[in-house]
Amino acid sequence: MKSGSLLISCGDPNGIGPEISVKALQKSSLDIRKRSILIGPEKILKKAGWTPSLAPILNVSENFLLKPGKVDASAGLVSFKSFSLACKLASKNFAAVISAPISKEAWIKANIPYMGHTAYLKFAFKRDPVMSFHCGDFNAFLITEHIPIKEVSSRLDKDNIVLRVKTFASSFNLKKNARILFCGFNPHCGENGKLGSEELYKIKPAINSLKKLGFDVLGPFNPEDVFLKYSKLRASAAVFMYHDQLLAPMRLFFKNIVHATWGLPFIRTSPAHGTAFDIAWKNKADISGMLAAVNFAYQRLKRIP
Repeated sequence: MKSGSLLISCGDPNGIGPEISVKALQKSSLDIRKRSILIGPEKILKKAGWTPSLAPILNVSENFLLKPGKVDASAGLVSFKSFSLACKLASKNFAAVISAPISKEAWIKANIPYMGHTAYLKFAFKRDPVMSFHCGDFNAFLITEHIPIKEVSSRLDKDNIVLRVKTFASSFNLKKNARILFCGFNPHCGENGKLGSEELYKIKPAINSLKKLGFDVLGPFNPEDVFLKYSKLRASAAVFMYHDQLLAPMRLFFKNIVHATWGLPFIRTSPAHGTAFDIAWKNKADISGMLAAVNFAYQRLKRIP
């Protein structure tokens, strides 16, 4: 495997992962196809339309039996093996991992002890990676990720906020003078402590620390204001405090969102949608999200000297 490869893990084979992986490559440039390696069960990828001329395959779980649209332990194991192999290979020889959607429920059924991709990455690489979402010029990342809402406040620590901003800025190659907009946590950013104190004692101190380090950070703003002010204030990124604070409005108003993970020894992207079990293997899947994830990873790799 060469440095700069694009390793595409097939996702849950009972979902749309194999189909969108193969079709995205079919629509990709020749250089992308030359760099790409598909990881998953060969016979399943063949069923999705793969041919040897498209890209090489690393065969995983040859004896897997397809059950379209079913949440199944064996499918969960295939998706985990494919993703974990891609990550291990990418970490040894700098590359990108593009992961098709998995089913967290299928991972649980397969007794895989990680609640999805990010949890596995934290364990496997002993890092606290930063989850981000991208569409066009809009770049946004999270302070907390897949945790219950009741736990978010306790995870909003000034030092952790500063660290995650620094991790994203460094990994994404943001210049220090690039403008970053901050969301608050409470309604109306806490109304100066009347509706919550997180802004006063956690978020604003983090903003002040980042300013002392030379970052151009503004806020905190209400979440809706971040979307409205992003272009007007010529921002390069925005930071949100919890998952749905960003994803709920972003999914409504943006298409072909790319999910990326930063702070790892490789680039990792995926489409920001799920397994779509209801349309799996019916030739109905929209490949635009997967294609955007492949192209995003490819463009980021090209920036590496």
